[in-house]
Amino acid sequence: ARQSTAHRCRPAGCRYPPPQRAGTHAERVCRSHARAGRGGPCEWPLVAARVPGSPVARTPMGNKATTPRAGGAGGGATGVPQFSAIPDHYESLEQVTEALRAAGVEGCSVAIGIDFTVSNVANGKASYGQSLHAVGGGGAKNPYQQVISVCSTVLRDFDDDGLIPTFGFGAKTNGGALFDIRPDGAPCAGVDGVLRDYEAALQRVELAAPTNFAPFLNRVADLVERGGGMHLALVITDGEVTPDSDYSSCTTDTKRAIVRCSKLPIAIVIVGVGDADFSKMEEFDDAKLAADHTRDCVQFVNFNTVMRHARRGYEEVDFSLAALQELPATYAHIRAAGLLDDD
Repeated sequence: ARQSTAHRCRPAGCRYPPPQRAGTHAERVCRSHARAGRGGPCEWPLVAARVPGSPVARTPMGNKATTPRAGGAGGGATGVPQFSAIPDHYESLEQVTEALRAAGVEGCSVAIGIDFTVSNVANGKASYGQSLHAVGGGGAKNPYQQVISVCSTVLRDFDDDGLIPTFGFGAKTNGGALFDIRPDGAPCAGVDGVLRDYEAALQRVELAAPTNFAPFLNRVADLVERGGGMHLALVITDGEVTPDSDYSSCTTDTKRAIVRCSKLPIAIVIVGVGDADFSKMEEFDDAKLAADHTRDCVQFVNFNTVMRHARRGYEEVDFSLAALQELPATYAHIRAAGLLDDD
């Protein structure tokens, strides 16, 4: 059931109720930033209490706030670990990294999927003034570069080898299919390597279609099945997945890939950049997509909405919180389910 208590949500970190004194109130995080951020009362599910000692348990799907059941510590009768969400008052990406570590995240590799569809040209006009893939001078980053930089920087200390498998989709270069950002197929060397190889790829690929997350998600699943370990699959896109038709099964394939990832130690973060309507992304976030879809592993974040409401001077920090706030809970569920190879 949806939370009926009306409260105003600011996308970078919803506060419920308004703080009275630090450490004494149950601050909670609203999961549906894109919707709640449009203004008006927020009636979406609250996912976690932030006060130590009074956590809220996750359901098996991991997306609703409930009162812990009787049955002892560690989530009560459900056996689901209790957790605290990440606060939203940090001032640096390093502080967010430490918050994730304190919240229980011990290791997490990153894989990145980048949308190279032609709609990027039009979908950046209102918010960015040009193509979302335009690379400007003076060190300014386009939205894709900002998302890559923030998420990779926060998580780099959790990755032992610092290598980031990075792929593109939707380019005419490979018939719209998945392709390696690096021509040699090797993973990128850290954050700087991803940014450098992304810029190089822009010089050789031609934007096309379709938008299909399935090949990337399945590639991440293949990597995890071969090598194990917790992975964050970061999808950066300018629009919704191409609808199914007589010629395409992109949406169905993406749902199947999400279900596959839900059975592995994978967290999926989808970041929507640009001016498109992302309302249908909620179909992947929260919804039970199949009978064997037992874990909510998708978090969708609307980049424009978060950045528009972020604290001035701390935009990247607030975005990192919006994108990664569910990672501690996801990590706890994955470990409790015995999906990590060291369990």
